[in-house]
Amino acid sequence: MIIINKREIALSLYDAQALTEESALMQKWEELQLFFDLSQDAFQLSRPSAPRIASRLALLEFYQKTDYRDTKYNPFVLQEFSKFTASDPRLCSFSHTKDMGAVLLASSENYRGIGVDVEWSDRSMKPGAEKYFIQHEDDRKLLEQYSLLEIWAIKEACFKSLTLPMMGTNQLIKSVILKHPNHFICQHQNIFIAGEFEKQHFTFSKRELIVATAWISKHDAH
Repeated sequence: MIIINKREIALSLYDAQALTEESALMQKWEELQLFFDLSQDAFQLSRPSAPRIASRLALLEFYQKTDYRDTKYNPFVLQEFSKFTASDPRLCSFSHTKDMGAVLLASSENYRGIGVDVEWSDRSMKPGAEKYFIQHEDDRKLLEQYSLLEIWAIKEACFKSLTLPMMGTNQLIKSVILKHPNHFICQHQNIFIAGEFEKQHFTFSKRELIVATAWISKHDAH
């Protein structure tokens, strides 16, 4: 599934339920190996698990259904956590959970950072987990509007979008503060970052998937 929204941010989701068998997993790895011209050494070095392969298959599917063909890199190794190569004009963010992979893509000309997180809605969270990511500064309306798992997914996506703007700082997901209706902020010493987020739901094989995306526009980062 591929979605390109009005902000020119592309989201690709890959249903990996068929990758439970080792033979199917290796077949898909061979597709990635051929498409990206990867050596077997690259596979051994990256040691990708089935979920990580699923997120890269989301990238492969995006390329196969679009005209983009610049694939001279190892998609398992990122530069600055957000780029395929140091000079790449695109930003990327990967996420995976059991049986699902996702990738978010956007131009660095328009955005300073992007992030994505995927979670199955039936995932249970440990009691008291909220203390690790919810702050009293978070907007009360949002905390009442969304489930605890949705808040986690949103904050995780926002946190990922901070990778480049906050490079070199020791940030925690708890430092992301959500503001109504779909904004977030993060402040560290003299660095202040503001961005936006979106939460969507999709159904795969009768299971509901939470997809949270976040972005920091060039004019939103200070």
